[in-house]
Amino acid sequence: MMGTAIPSDIRYAVLTGKERPEGEEKMDHPPYTDTTIKQAITQGLDPAGEPLDWTMPRWQMTDPDLGDLLAYLKTLR
Repeated sequence: MMGTAIPSDIRYAVLTGKERPEGEEKMDHPPYTDTTIKQAITQGLDPAGEPLDWTMPRWQMTDPDLGDLLAYLKTLR
């Protein structure tokens, strides 16, 4: 699906700005919240409302499934 594209770090602490990915000084947008993570997954928009890269798939998910996915992201270290 993504070919040779290198995906962003999807650990919750990085998405929410509590940690920085190695080698990156700052994010290009505000930190994610639970709501904006769900928005990124379903609409392909970053926290500032800007479109994410074309390699980010847009998923149709139920609210319970989104909640489960968010809970999983919070476990990644």
